[in-house]
Amino acid sequence: MKIQSRMKMLTVAILFAMAFALTLSLVFAATVDYPDEEMQNLTVEPPSSEDVTHASNGKEETPTPIGMLEFASNGNGTCAVCGIGTYTSPSIAIPTNAPNGDRVTSIAPQAFYGEVTLTAVQIPATVGLIGNLAFAECPNLRYVSVDSDNAAYCSVDGVLYTADMSVLILYPPARAGESVTLYAGTTVIREMAFYRCTYLKVIRYTGSPSQWERISIGTKNYALLAVAKEFGTDT
Repeated sequence: MKIQSRMKMLTVAILFAMAFALTLSLVFAATVDYPDEEMQNLTVEPPSSEDVTHASNGKEETPTPIGMLEFASNGNGTCAVCGIGTYTSPSIAIPTNAPNGDRVTSIAPQAFYGEVTLTAVQIPATVGLIGNLAFAECPNLRYVSVDSDNAAYCSVDGVLYTADMSVLILYPPARAGESVTLYAGTTVIREMAFYRCTYLKVIRYTGSPSQWERISIGTKNYALLAVAKEFGTDT
């Protein structure tokens, strides 16, 4: 009798264990999300070099816009550059045409006066008039270049002149080097042409001292008057 009771208890225990194991397997199957056939065949491609280039710290990099210069229309298909506007680049390339199609023929007086971030300027062939003090008080300006087809102005070693070099308009204050050669044919030096030129130490003038004295020198050219001068042969 005791043996039969023990057999029954053992049977019940085995059946209970089997039922418990079956329940656990069903619960596990319900919680696991097996991928379907489409997901199993999915191939993940590595990012392209372009994606890597345009992503930084999880954010897409976008180019900073240069902005636009200010223009004043003359009402006849031409215009003047009159200010830096929203332009953000330290190097300004003045265009031949404004956004509205007007031809850029002049730079207004004091158009870029006091622009401390300005380092270089390119003047196109279309510009026939540069107003007084257009680039004055730009302490970081290093170089001015003029298109070789410009009939009114030219640039020699970064220095801005009228085309015949009779008028020196601007010596860039931050121009590299401690010396500059000025030519005997220059008879006028504009106001503030040599303003705050802290690197300039020597002027080599191809003319004579007497010719130098005849040059019409505008106001506030303190650096021009203070530096040493070397003269050529008197003619």
